[in-house]
Amino acid sequence: MSKTHAKIAITDHAAEDLLLTYGDMVAELENDIRQHANLGRDPMYFIDSVNRLSALMAFGWIRRMLIKAANNARERGYSRIDIEQIVHIDPFE
Repeated sequence: MSKTHAKIAITDHAAEDLLLTYGDMVAELENDIRQHANLGRDPMYFIDSVNRLSALMAFGWIRRMLIKAANNARERGYSRIDIEQIVHIDPFE
């Protein structure tokens, strides 16, 4: 996926961190929804909808993160994405 979308290789460690960051974001989003949902009906319906939406958006988020990391790597003269590029990207942008 990295070579297809970011046009650069990625280390295993960086790929693992990217996926863990994504999981953390989804968990935080779900927690926020649980704490703040006041829809006058069962909030589980809303949470399930957001979970499905998150699953659909996952590819787009990962693609954007890979492209940002690849640009950072290229600017530094690296031939592949390393953990350094992943941890310095704001996942909420």
